[in-house]
Amino acid sequence: MFVGRIKEKKRVEDYINGKKRSLLIYGKRRVGKTELIKQSFGNRKYVYFECSKDTMNNNAKAFVASLSSQGFISGDYETTSFLGVFSALNMLNTEINVVIDEYPYLYKYEDSKKVDSQFQNIIDNHLTNVKLIICGSNVAVMTSLLEEGNALFGRFDDVINLKELSYLEAQQFYQDKSIYDKIGFYSVFGGSPYLNKMVDPELDLKTNIINNFLDEDSPCYKYCENLLFTDVPSSTNINAICTTLKNGRKSCSDIENSTNSEKNGGMNKKLDLLIRMGLITKSQPINKKGNPKAARYELNDNAIRFFYSFVYQSKSILQVIGGRRFFDEYIDTRLGTFISHRFEEIARSFFSISVKNDRFKDVIDIGTYYYDDPVNKTNGEFDVALKLKNGKYRIVEVKYYKNSVLSIGEMRQEAEQVGIIKELNVDSVVFISTSGCEENEEFESISIDEVYSEQSE
Repeated sequence: MFVGRIKEKKRVEDYINGKKRSLLIYGKRRVGKTELIKQSFGNRKYVYFECSKDTMNNNAKAFVASLSSQGFISGDYETTSFLGVFSALNMLNTEINVVIDEYPYLYKYEDSKKVDSQFQNIIDNHLTNVKLIICGSNVAVMTSLLEEGNALFGRFDDVINLKELSYLEAQQFYQDKSIYDKIGFYSVFGGSPYLNKMVDPELDLKTNIINNFLDEDSPCYKYCENLLFTDVPSSTNINAICTTLKNGRKSCSDIENSTNSEKNGGMNKKLDLLIRMGLITKSQPINKKGNPKAARYELNDNAIRFFYSFVYQSKSILQVIGGRRFFDEYIDTRLGTFISHRFEEIARSFFSISVKNDRFKDVIDIGTYYYDDPVNKTNGEFDVALKLKNGKYRIVEVKYYKNSVLSIGEMRQEAEQVGIIKELNVDSVVFISTSGCEENEEFESISIDEVYSEQSE
């Protein structure tokens, strides 16, 4: 099942059909890069080669074998370099589409500068009749190819950073579910096409969690435990960082304290690497932009969040009591709170998509709002805040309710809590509830149907 990727697919198709010769596609593991390429080529022929963690010479030989099997090069052809292969391809009287996947694996036994220089030569001199797509899952390595000083800087005619599916796109994997359930599925399985293909839409969320996250042999469990962290250096202590972050946002000092790390700048470097790899994100409250002390880190993969919130530290218990009992004892009562935090993320995404679609024209920024109220001796954060052109803020209160409608009394209470914060220049308070809001003329509300009917940008 191929979902979403409308703009990305068109860009790849335009590349295939146009005059451009080199394309870079990158994104973290299992985000759908290979499937995007497959769908974009359709019935058109192309050569796909996935690099292995081996020497350049051996990879070049394997590439020749792949070309030979498809009749592009004689089986007698011998070379020990990619440059030699592309030189031979460049002499053929036919158009050839080539995809080189997992490019960073070529660095395993070869100096990265030598690898990049060889492919610089290929792109500059040997793509007369060849179209080359280079792919990779190590986002940190792939983005380094775009940096000034790298031999491949400026060599690609187009670059696609393939990200996870949005909540609107992911819902197509369970499109017959209620919106309440769709929020739950997205909160747990996230936007990875690989994970969403494991969802059985005929079963409820509980059963899908048991089958996928609480079965040590399932691909989903392996994804969370190992697959996503394949390229992370062992010194990073990724498990400790993920356990600290779980379902929240933490400062660098919070992470240092939780992981017993020295305060010598080392954690900042590790977090920066994980950001470049697309595993975590760094953000600042909408009213604290430019303040490094206000920076907060969080996991950007819902499935990883779920795994480290509920499963990772209790794996030994899971082995003893089994998935179904584990869910009842360790997940059931806390799942709603977990999903409610992810619903806030969905709300921020909704406003972002809507603004890009030319709605909410008074909104100039979207994020969270941190407040520090010394008068009332409180501090905290509003999770959905919209900054307006007039300098004021629209605070959005998001409620994940299954059955009970959000009452006018609850809305008044929430608005009063917002009004207590003297530093906050409030324009209005808006409400979104999964079960709807009581009709009134006092507060603005946005229906959950509207949140799920907006068109992806």
